[in-house]
Amino acid sequence: MSNNYNINAKNNKKAAIERKGVKSQRIGQIGINTVEDIVLNDWNSRWQQLDAQNDDGIDGLIFIERDGEATGQIVFAQVKCTDSPVSEKRTRVAINREKLKRNVRRWRRVVGAAILIHIDPGTRIATWVNLRDQAAIGNTQVYVPNCQKFNKSAKNNIANLCGTIHRDVILPQVDTVECDFIHMRNKDDIQTSSRQLYKNLNEANVKLGNIGPCVMFTCDGWEHLTRKRRSHLSEIQSFILLGTVRKILEATPEEALVKDKTANSKVGMVYAARAAVTFSFRQTAIVKVLLRKCEAAHGAPTYSFFAVYEPKRKRNILGARGPLFLQAT
Repeated sequence: MSNNYNINAKNNKKAAIERKGVKSQRIGQIGINTVEDIVLNDWNSRWQQLDAQNDDGIDGLIFIERDGEATGQIVFAQVKCTDSPVSEKRTRVAINREKLKRNVRRWRRVVGAAILIHIDPGTRIATWVNLRDQAAIGNTQVYVPNCQKFNKSAKNNIANLCGTIHRDVILPQVDTVECDFIHMRNKDDIQTSSRQLYKNLNEANVKLGNIGPCVMFTCDGWEHLTRKRRSHLSEIQSFILLGTVRKILEATPEEALVKDKTANSKVGMVYAARAAVTFSFRQTAIVKVLLRKCEAAHGAPTYSFFAVYEPKRKRNILGARGPLFLQAT
């Protein structure tokens, strides 16, 4: 009798564990299906689920597309479909302490965005959080803001977390040499020597793509470069980057110019030439040259220099705003 009781108890316990496992698997699949539906139908992008046995804090990849074309942006996503504790402002998603530590290290390594998507199994409402946000990580939980809905409107915000690498790698590469920066070795004041280089550029008849329209280096361009409200360090950076301008413009045909959305509308139409520039004295950088466009009397467009700077200033190495890595744990 005792043996039969023990056998029945073991069988009941095993059956209960199996039922719990099946229920957990079903709820987990609800979460995956919800995310996949949003990515495919609302984002018009692609979802790639990873094998369940690869329990490394990433359940799937989102390949962002625009106008039916892959942008090259990848989002690494962990999906949690749970009845987690919810406060007025956030949901606390529980994760084992050691497992969370391992996952944080993995989320730091990925080249792209790393997010956690939480789905309420009852309402199917999905919310998300940036896993590189230190405030999102607790000792045994991840905090997901209730206001950050994972829906169609979230696509741009999450895509921005991927940075600009997907665009930077297809830019033309321009290689500079020491003599391109001869103005930096001059014993004159840096502004004086840079002003002389600026005049030399105007006399050199620099042409877009080497055969296109000439670019003028006018007084307006110099005044914009040295305007009083500009920080001294930004001004010095532009003086240094003047040594890259000729090669960037000569590597950029007119048809490759892109209308710049960041320029003030008061200055008229502004176009950008961008390149990945290598230096002999520092690491490679993305450099952007802005040109003002106007119509000449005979109808042909003309361009004049407006600005030169590094567009990834104040951004992390991926080109995204905010911290790149969580603090090591």
